[in-house]
Amino acid sequence: MFASVLKSRQFCIVILLLPLSLGYIGGSAVGSETGRWQALPWVEDFESGLRQAGKTGRPALVYFQARWCSWCHIFERDILGHPRLQRSILQHYVPVLINYDARPKLFRQLGGVGLPYTVIVSPTGDPLARLPGILSVKDMIAALDEIATGKTWLPVQIDAPTIRITRLDTPSYLAFRRAYLEYLDTLFEPETGTFTRQLESGVRIKRPAPVAWLYLAQQDLWPQRSRDAAHITMERLYDEVDGGLFYFRDPHRADEHLETSKLLDSNIWLAYWLAFVGKRDNDPALIHTAEQTVEYLEQVLWDTRAGGFYQAQIADPTYYSASRRERERRAPPPIDRIKRTDTNAQAAWALVKIGDLLDDEHAHDLAAATLDYILQTNLRDNRLYHSYQDDSGYGVAFNLPNDLFWLLAAAQEVQRVRFDDRRRQKLQAVRGLAVEWLKGKMRAGDARGMPSELPGLIAWVTVSTHKPMWSAEATKWALTGVQIGPQTRPQDPVFALMAWEKLLANTVN
Repeated sequence: MFASVLKSRQFCIVILLLPLSLGYIGGSAVGSETGRWQALPWVEDFESGLRQAGKTGRPALVYFQARWCSWCHIFERDILGHPRLQRSILQHYVPVLINYDARPKLFRQLGGVGLPYTVIVSPTGDPLARLPGILSVKDMIAALDEIATGKTWLPVQIDAPTIRITRLDTPSYLAFRRAYLEYLDTLFEPETGTFTRQLESGVRIKRPAPVAWLYLAQQDLWPQRSRDAAHITMERLYDEVDGGLFYFRDPHRADEHLETSKLLDSNIWLAYWLAFVGKRDNDPALIHTAEQTVEYLEQVLWDTRAGGFYQAQIADPTYYSASRRERERRAPPPIDRIKRTDTNAQAAWALVKIGDLLDDEHAHDLAAATLDYILQTNLRDNRLYHSYQDDSGYGVAFNLPNDLFWLLAAAQEVQRVRFDDRRRQKLQAVRGLAVEWLKGKMRAGDARGMPSELPGLIAWVTVSTHKPMWSAEATKWALTGVQIGPQTRPQDPVFALMAWEKLLANTVN
């Protein structure tokens, strides 16, 4: 399946969530126009930034960066690099630079939704202002000057969720499932053939939703829509020259801006969805694209020296807009050399599923190697670290619930096809960390307020894996944190529905 055909290539609290600029910190030299934003005295650690803010009595302007994000490059070049804005920042704030991929929990805690994201925080870490998106230099300076005088720019609170889970019987499940399907229907846009309508919160959907489409396909729902959406996504996002799938194409912009970064998690879930629909419909084009996408991940994002997948190939609109002949003469965009536990676990899980679908033993082997990388590298001293980066080692985040539960979900699938007893012993330690975290959360109160996708993931793991280790109430507790509301993304309730279905089946049996 994986014959080599690719070129070998090895937010303003004020927090701004952006990627590093086209020059990248710690990378090669950059021109003055591109790299000017880096002249600010960035503190590259949130906690250190708060301490400095406390000493100076100034708020922190925290900027979350993601190297793969082209909008962040534009924000850095055109806004953060402007001398007048820099003078305002230096006068009133402590600038703090954070890698989004290394601190996703902090990003969510500070109200981040998408990139670029700016947030201003007090020296005690309390959000004072959120300035999402790209503001003009004039508007940015006006906002920062007003915030410095004590005014706040926090957004208006969004209404309470429209639907919550309060009962777990069959009628309640059917009602919630029906509400979810009706909600998806409100997001479906016939003109684009997929979920691109605006959420009630005002956020416009740009990214594909492969997990939602997978659920619909597996439930044999919307078969024609599912088939059309798969082909539309393939045609709009697949890179015929170098392989892999771009992050998104924005249907809301006249130029249909193409975000040219290629992310591990986005690619692997899209590959799984395309493989499933292709197999169901006997569609060779979808199957071929799924296979080529997995090959791209192995050829480009896999670390052949130490194992594990890097998070992304960095956006480069200039490179990708060039002709095929020109691209073949030029070096491809570099790799963001951070390896995340959660996305590597998702890759392992999806690779097993793709291998099952396509009778591909190599996909199973790659899934096992991915899981082993996490356990051998990121599990240390009873800590499961969130990320490892070649040039800076481990990040400060560890034992995050998303990492723990994604890893356990993946491990169940990998052990099914490639059982290893030594791996089982390490997984026992991960389960212990997850059990202790979950016990603490359950003692603290209900499951509401967790990140939108987490309750369903917890419910799925607790209902489907190693039942003796989990409290009998753990699945039910997690499901009560699931909701459909104004900021719910299409895929958020999927694992909750899967877990609920299994819970009801277990009750009947």
